[in-house]
Amino acid sequence: MIAAIPLLTLGLVSVLGSPRTPHKVATTARPLATARVAFVHPGHPVLAGKLQPTPTPAPAVAIAPTAKPPVAVRPKPVAKPGPPVASVGGAAGVQFSLVNQDRAASGVAALAWSGSLARVAQFRAQDMLNRNYFSHTDPATGQLAFVQLLHLWGIPYSTAGENIAWSTNPSMAAINTMFMNSPEHRANILKAAYHRVGLGVATNGAKTMVVEVFSN
Repeated sequence: MIAAIPLLTLGLVSVLGSPRTPHKVATTARPLATARVAFVHPGHPVLAGKLQPTPTPAPAVAIAPTAKPPVAVRPKPVAKPGPPVASVGGAAGVQFSLVNQDRAASGVAALAWSGSLARVAQFRAQDMLNRNYFSHTDPATGQLAFVQLLHLWGIPYSTAGENIAWSTNPSMAAINTMFMNSPEHRANILKAAYHRVGLGVATNGAKTMVVEVFSN
């Protein structure tokens, strides 16, 4: 009997410092609401009755009514809507949920989804798949690939990290389990200093590449 075992490879890296001078830590790798104001116009009273003639009518003095100053009606303030909740779908959404479940189980605050970090992660996953390499380092430059992208796209950070994995098994749960079973990758996932994350998933049918990019 031959048992087929899915292949899985992991890698991680953390970076400390500003975008200008990153230092590597060696690892294994309203719309405006329209307010409507209703103006009420007072009606003029109509007096009805019969006047009795008098022999010597006294001259009538007409007294002009005192005009009342207009009352400014202020619309009620409209509460500003909060920022939209980012919804993440697909395999990246599954991985995002699993990461925050792991953090909750360890008493660590949930990570916010970052579209800019997700752009970096997705580019990294697809690039490694397209160029058939697996490394935190770009083979063309010898530099940390995800840090190059953070600088290129002007994404600020003072501490950042990356987990990467590829597997013949496309299950996000299986890949996340492998991450959590690796002390270094687990440390990246549970790091309290990280507040944002972006994830990228790319596949060619034969293997699936997963990239997690974290930052403060």
